[in-house]
Amino acid sequence: MLKWFDTRESEEFARSLSKDILAKIPPASLSNYKRGDVGKHAKSLQSLHGRIEKFRKENRLNFYKTAKLGNTLKWELKETGYPDDFADQITKDIVVRLTAGKSV
Repeated sequence: MLKWFDTRESEEFARSLSKDILAKIPPASLSNYKRGDVGKHAKSLQSLHGRIEKFRKENRLNFYKTAKLGNTLKWELKETGYPDDFADQITKDIVVRLTAGKSV
């Protein structure tokens, strides 16, 4: 039962994703970012898809763990200097990919 609430792996994965996003798309490169521009950066983030899929298959994510992963990722991105809209959209895309297991 307590394992259901153990989010350490989810939080660690979220932090590693935020570091990868930082390396691929520095916040400074988004100075003229507008809501919906995430698609322009999709190619840069394609390499993350395999990692996300592997994590999804290897870890049994319940609602709580998925929410914690999403929240950690979102705040890591915002604290690093990404625009709120960018952090929100990337987080949403990753959470959908984790829960659906399909391409977004």
